[in-house]
Amino acid sequence: LPVLTVQLNRHFVPPTPELEHSWMAVREAQRQAARTIVGVSVAPSFDLPLSDGIHTSAAGNMLLAERLAHAALAAVYGQARDCRAPDVQTATAAADGRALMLRFADVTSRMDNIDPTAQPFRVEDAGGVVPVTAVTYPGGPQVVLALGRALSGAAVVHGGFGLAPASVPMDVERFMPMLGFHAVPV
Repeated sequence: LPVLTVQLNRHFVPPTPELEHSWMAVREAQRQAARTIVGVSVAPSFDLPLSDGIHTSAAGNMLLAERLAHAALAAVYGQARDCRAPDVQTATAAADGRALMLRFADVTSRMDNIDPTAQPFRVEDAGGVVPVTAVTYPGGPQVVLALGRALSGAAVVHGGFGLAPASVPMDVERFMPMLGFHAVPV
């Protein structure tokens, strides 16, 4: 049975660390369900406008309906469609530990961001939160995070972090934002 889902959009309420991590854990569960359960698809929603603090607006629902229609045509009718959102596959630290390269699957053109100053990522290691000082887009399916200090011990990266993340990278020619992700090991 095909199941089409939508990853949680933004939510504008006063954030707490517990609420932000919980919201991200649900997004990660939605992402993992589409990766591991046959017949489950997930559409991104980070870029869709809201009508209040949590609900996607009518205009956003129109774009969402188009994404879900393409997913249905692929999942139910077997049509070839580029309907999958960019999904992080690997997070690799530079040799000096002061940068991370994220590699995404399901990118047909290149990853970029309409807001080049946006910082939608969070990195954590044994020493706590690691500052992300810059996000660059070298072309193709990669995104590079410059870090404010070298990584220490085990590290994880979150994408589209929090309740209302900054503008997230997208596959620019399809205008398809990445899926949010939580605690991807480096």
